[in-house]
Amino acid sequence: MATPKFRYFLFPLVAMVSVALTGCFKASTVLQVNQDGTGKIIESVALRRDIIQQVILLLSGFAGAGPNKKAITEEDLLSTDQLAKKAGDYGSGVTFLTARRVQEGAYVRVIGEYAFRDVTKVRLKTSNDPGLMGQQAAPTQTPKKYISFGLIQSVSSRNSELIIKMPSLEPALSKPAKPKGESNAPGQMSKEQEQAMLELLKDMEVSVSIECGSVVTATNARYVEGNRITLVYLSFAKLLGQKDKLEHLKNLSPPPTRLEDVIVLLKGIEGIKLETQPEITVKYK
Repeated sequence: MATPKFRYFLFPLVAMVSVALTGCFKASTVLQVNQDGTGKIIESVALRRDIIQQVILLLSGFAGAGPNKKAITEEDLLSTDQLAKKAGDYGSGVTFLTARRVQEGAYVRVIGEYAFRDVTKVRLKTSNDPGLMGQQAAPTQTPKKYISFGLIQSVSSRNSELIIKMPSLEPALSKPAKPKGESNAPGQMSKEQEQAMLELLKDMEVSVSIECGSVVTATNARYVEGNRITLVYLSFAKLLGQKDKLEHLKNLSPPPTRLEDVIVLLKGIEGIKLETQPEITVKYK
């Protein structure tokens, strides 16, 4: 058991490591559904190798040396075992298939695959959880939001129709305008702090998408490419390449108060896709 002194140093260390890792991961969740409602879920998380090595050095130095000390490895930071424990997070009847680690240029990626027999029992979170170092989710009073599914099968047309039910994504966007010349309110970031935060997040990329059969024949989804429906996509690297557009959006007066208004303003800006319709239908073969 950790001593109080050890805990005193451990908590800020874990916080530093978590912040460092959060800004440099790429995570994706892909649900592949067949006509009969069976399918697979493929989850992957990638971290830059140089960041992994820096974190290993940091944690190793903190742990100290000794004959019984186990060396910290990439496996400890990107655990395939941790992926095996996440099957239940995707709903009842979802089973773990396999997990592997691959090298992709400057990144190390872990990929987990899961199988399901009934898509209507599957649920997906609207945001990816990297699940690094076996960490547990932080306590929160905000209920988790999930994407759920329905399925209609037509024997005569040999088509299937997937119903994707999106949770409410409407945020509290409205806030009182700051008078001209007024300094940043307590807790509000300065421009220098904003720049530092953007630099930290520059490599972050997350996505949640659905692949329906082999051919999509009809859908009301906003973002469709082949048989893939994108529900959530965020790439900070692409967003940061369009600073002028982002600065314009930031300085709008009055600011938008509805999510739909924000989505309209984001059209033409690469790096963000967010499906806001409460229900998406996809007919596919």
